[in-house]
Amino acid sequence: MIEINNLHYQYGSKRKIFTGLNLSFETGKIYGILGHNGAGKSTLLKCICGLLIPGTGSIRIGHQSAADRLPDFLAELFFLPEEISSPAVRPEQYGKIYGVFYPKYDHQLFKSLCQEFEIPMEHKLDEMSYGQKKKTLIAFGIACKTKVIILDEPTNGLDIPSKSQFRKILAKSTTPENMILISTHQIKDIENLIDHVMIVNEGGLLFNQSYAAITQALYFTERTGDHLTDSALYEEEKIHGHSVLEINTGSKESKIDLEFLYKAVIHDPNTLKKLFN
Repeated sequence: MIEINNLHYQYGSKRKIFTGLNLSFETGKIYGILGHNGAGKSTLLKCICGLLIPGTGSIRIGHQSAADRLPDFLAELFFLPEEISSPAVRPEQYGKIYGVFYPKYDHQLFKSLCQEFEIPMEHKLDEMSYGQKKKTLIAFGIACKTKVIILDEPTNGLDIPSKSQFRKILAKSTTPENMILISTHQIKDIENLIDHVMIVNEGGLLFNQSYAAITQALYFTERTGDHLTDSALYEEEKIHGHSVLEINTGSKESKIDLEFLYKAVIHDPNTLKKLFN
C-alpha cells in the first residue's frame, strides 16, 4: 500500500502544487490519475518515486519512505516518465542490462511482450519511433514484476492499434500483489482499464472514487430534444439532445463515460464531493 500523509509541495516560493494532500493506493488495482497538463499529475508521481521531495508530509510504500530511495524500495517500483531516454542498444540488450536491478525481472516475458507489441527487435532503441520506444519500456516495466508500476502519460505517441494492445497487456498484468498507477490527460485511452478514478486540478485532488462507487452513485444517460433536465448534476448539449449525469436513485446500471465525468467534476467539484461524502 502507498500512504501519502499531509503532502505539501511547491516550486520556488510562489507556485504551490499540493497543500495537505492525503491519499492511499491499494494493491490489486489500476488507478487512473486524470487531469490536464500542468495539473500536478507528474509532480505527484515523482514524489511517490522519491524523485521530488515534499516540503512537508510523508510518502510511504509499505514500511519504507519514498524520500530515502533505498535499493529495496527501488527494486519494487518501476516508473515510466513522460519523457523517455533511448540508449543505442537493442531491446534484448536493454532487458539484460537493466533487468539486473529488479530481482523478479522475467526476460522471457519481456521478449514475449515485445513480440505482442510488434517491436522490431533488430533495431536499437535510438533508431525506433517514439511509439516503439514507449512500447519497449512498457513491456520492460511489466516484465520487472514490481509491486508498484507507475506510468506517466503512457499512451502518448501510441497509434490506435498500439493503444488497444496497451490496454489488453496491462489488464492481464494486474495481480493481487501489485498496483498500477496511470497518469494521463488522454482519458478515453484508459476508460475500460482502470478500477479507480482520481482527478487532479490545479494541485488539488477533486475526485477520488472507485468504479464500483461511481456506478452505484451516478447514472450516465442521454436525453433527446431541447428540454434541460432539472435533476441533472451536469449536462452537455449534443447534436440531437443532451448527455446527462444524474444521481442514481433507482440502482440503475449505466456505462461510465470517463471523459464526461471528468468535465462534470471540473465544472462543479463540490456537488459531487458532497454526494459521495
